Amino acid sequence: MDPLLILVYSQVALSLMLPLPLLPLVKFTRDRNIMGVFTNGKLTTIFSIIFVGLYSH
Repeated sequence: MDPLLILVYSQVALSLMLPLPLLPLVKFTRDRNIMGVFTNGKLTTIFSIIFVGLYSH
């Protein structure tokens, strides 16, 4: 196969799988038991949920 075609396919696969790790990341960074004082605020959490929702469509 053409190396350029393999590169394109790999980037397509990565872009389709990116929302999967973002969902637990948002969940864990808003949990005070896990993050302690570094917990995301409500506004940051809202923007991150909007971003994940827009990116996954």
